[in-house]
Amino acid sequence: MASGKSTVGVLLAEKLGVQFIDSDKEIESIEGLPIATIFSERGEPHFRELEHSVLSRLIESHNTFVMSTGGGMACFYNHIEVMKSSGVVIYLECEPGTIHNRLQLDKPDRPLRPKSLSELTAHLNERETFYNQAHFIINSDRSASLIVNEICNFLADMKAKH
Repeated sequence: MASGKSTVGVLLAEKLGVQFIDSDKEIESIEGLPIATIFSERGEPHFRELEHSVLSRLIESHNTFVMSTGGGMACFYNHIEVMKSSGVVIYLECEPGTIHNRLQLDKPDRPLRPKSLSELTAHLNERETFYNQAHFIINSDRSASLIVNEICNFLADMKAKH
């Protein structure tokens, strides 16, 4: 949440010349509702099922793309393993204080939005086991262009090794 996934994802996709997909936007398109409404009217379990469906469909397409996922996608339905076996998973690690500051500028109705820095830190700690399974972990407390360049260097190194 607020780690820069969409910003970095768009720039990375442009640099790689591939499609950018935001899983939350895909879900909103399928349901015809904003994520906040899906959470409030249909609940988190329904949302997680939609995430699962979107991820499965995209992986089965065998297309090359950059995807920004919701912050919880990696934590449900064995998704982290599925994503890792289907492509490269990158975790944009961000300091809780930075995320907290970014959230102050964001939509107040964001689902699962922590009410305090301590709640945010606890939330991140719960998910850390999943996030840390990524192929590449990069600090996202800096400019998106620097992050994209480092990711591209990692991908080039990875390709050279295979």
